Amino acid sequence: MPPAGIEPAHAVWEASGQRISQLAQLAEELDRLGVVLRSATEPFDTSAAAGRMMLQMLGVFAEFEHATIVDRVTAGIERRAKKASGRPDGCRSAPGATSKRK
Repeated sequence: MPPAGIEPAHAVWEASGQRISQLAQLAEELDRLGVVLRSATEPFDTSAAAGRMMLQMLGVFAEFEHATIVDRVTAGIERRAKKASGRPDGCRSAPGATSKRK
């Protein structure tokens, strides 16, 4: 229970797609204001060093997950483009060029 006159606030922060620098900046600003983050779903709060470390680690993993998804999507698009062209190198024939194969 919070001290008298202090209302608990509940917020959801989706880490996916965020940068660790943004998370660090948010945590620093909240700390400066005397706000402690306690997770409803994860076992940490930022009033202790271990909780601050855990928050940063979760942010690092979220940023890594986002970058991995971007890399996989990009690779899939490139793979599909190569497959669609029918050539192993992914190049298409020049406009107006005729094929010598029959």
